Amino acid sequence: SLCDSLKTLGQNWKYAVPDIPFIPMTYPQNRRQDYGIKFTKAGYARVIHDLEIAAGARFSEPALAKSNALYNEHNKVMREFAQTASYADITAVQRRDVFKSAWFMTVEEHIELVRKLNEELKMAPEAKGKLRVLITGILADSPGLLKMFDDNGIQVVFDDVAHESRQYRTDVPELENPVDALAHKFANMDNCTLLYDKDKKRVDYIIQQAKAHQAQGVIVLMTKFCDPEEFDYVPIKRACEKAGLMNLNIEVDRQMVNYEQAATMIQAFKEML
Repeated sequence: SLCDSLKTLGQNWKYAVPDIPFIPMTYPQNRRQDYGIKFTKAGYARVIHDLEIAAGARFSEPALAKSNALYNEHNKVMREFAQTASYADITAVQRRDVFKSAWFMTVEEHIELVRKLNEELKMAPEAKGKLRVLITGILADSPGLLKMFDDNGIQVVFDDVAHESRQYRTDVPELENPVDALAHKFANMDNCTLLYDKDKKRVDYIIQQAKAHQAQGVIVLMTKFCDPEEFDYVPIKRACEKAGLMNLNIEVDRQMVNYEQAATMIQAFKEML
């Protein structure tokens, strides 16, 4: 469901921008059971209704089915990029740019560009002499922070970042009704801080991916004031220590301009590795 910050934004929006409707979507935490899937689908139906009123357009199931297939194709090329970038000589900033650019162009255009990039990366030289790390968190798009990774010879070999690879892990299943398919996609999503999981399987997932990608350490990019992320860090830290993986926790927010403390921590992390 919407976090406290977004709930406040929604209420303020109604007064600040009254001519543009704010349409929230509330997802259930118990998402896998039949009642959870029905709740999700009902939320989508309400959003569709509100969008029809706001845009003056009619909802089309065939158009949504086509869109689902298109975004599945986008998921595929982005997963391939994440895997290819694990070994190619690409900087952390460049890697971030590929993920972030998806938010600023049509999905069709992004698919073609990333598909071409993947082919070029397959022929690119491998990164050598760099420290291989896995990064995890909600956001990892701060250019100043990522430049410190590059300055210290740190290669991001895998990410468990909501803003990056995590959103591409789960495809929309092929079902007769495309809205049902979207609801089942949400039910199938897992290993995320913001999705209810009493067993904390995300912790094991991080360790498994770190080993699979031969990471030497794990860097947790902790979004400031995010309680779910903070609660997850303790078991992540314990699991890393048990697996013999160095781990570093860096607190980040959207307004960071001074990275001196982070730079010191990264340098020390590099020396320990």
